[in-house]
Amino acid sequence: MKSTKVKQLSDVCSNVSKELITAYKMQHSVSTADHLSLRILFVTVAPFSVSAMLYTLSNNLGYHILKYMDPVSYQVLSNFKIFTTAVLFRIILRKPLTRTQWIALILLMTSSMLDGASGKIGSSGDEANTMTASYMHITYFGIFLMIVYTTTSGFTAIYTEYIYKKMPEMDINLQNCLLYTFGILINGFLLVTSCLSEHKPLNLFKGFSVYTWIIVLTQSLVGISFGYVLKYASNITRLFIIGCSMVFTTLMAMLIWSMPINPLFLLTVSLIMLSLYLYHKE
Repeated sequence: MKSTKVKQLSDVCSNVSKELITAYKMQHSVSTADHLSLRILFVTVAPFSVSAMLYTLSNNLGYHILKYMDPVSYQVLSNFKIFTTAVLFRIILRKPLTRTQWIALILLMTSSMLDGASGKIGSSGDEANTMTASYMHITYFGIFLMIVYTTTSGFTAIYTEYIYKKMPEMDINLQNCLLYTFGILINGFLLVTSCLSEHKPLNLFKGFSVYTWIIVLTQSLVGISFGYVLKYASNITRLFIIGCSMVFTTLMAMLIWSMPINPLFLLTVSLIMLSLYLYHKE
């Protein structure tokens, strides 16, 4: 429960940072709406509250799954959201995907799974066997939650893209601000009710360090930039960005901590490059 509070607090701080950054940009790009009726205002704003609730559900569900499976298995299986996102992209947004593009997305999902498993598979000898015996833990309920999580995550991303593009005349910074405002309210409410139910003080920034704030800031910037991706590109572009970022993270870890480059990493990079080529070849 303590870790859940930390997760909710992190979401609140991240959303606050996003809103502050977006609010500053809005001063230079958004004009005040002229006397919108309550009905129009509700129709305009309500979809962003739904998106915020879906993100809250998806983020917290992803965390709770770790109670029912080990982190490496979670990292590998969670990449099925690439497939669910692609399916919902086709069904909800009605965007056509060719057979070659489907193959490219499956290759992207496979490469992401390999990247997630590279830490375990890359271990050698007795160490790998020890890790597998000690940490390999998957339950049937965990698999069920993973199916719910990957579906919810995919639907959340597609729904957010839908509402961003459904209102092309609305400024992207205002859309981001609405989404993050609801995110702050929802996660803040969950945090407060959780503390009250346990009769514990609301120590918002307990345990925060300069590194914590750096994480909050970088995650805020990532969230804002993904808003631009959904508005002006698509969720498929977002999936490729995430896939490439995982490889970049692994590469930086190898350079900074002198980690050896294992063959699985080279295979992962090759598959991502191939998937990029196949998808954009059409």
